[in-house]
Amino acid sequence: MKRRLIVVPLIRRADGRYLFIKMPLHRGVFPGQWGLPGGGVEEGERIEDAPVINEEFDAFAWFAPDECDRYDMNEETRITLRQVGVRTQ
Repeated sequence: MKRRLIVVPLIRRADGRYLFIKMPLHRGVFPGQWGLPGGGVEEGERIEDAPVINEEFDAFAWFAPDECDRYDMNEETRITLRQVGVRTQ
């Protein structure tokens, strides 16, 4: 049986901004919303090669934690940001 690892990294630049992606309206669990980048890592694939921004996403941007409320961000991402201490609300 093939195994697939799902990766959802929290990527921060030196200036404190985090990478977010926007899902297309017709795709994914959170269509049209911003969230953390992520995807599957196929068996034999290096994890560094898997979270690459590609045509699966409509857009990507780097946001400071205090800018997140300006965007239609999915609730799971908001929860994750609170759990890891990036956001307090």
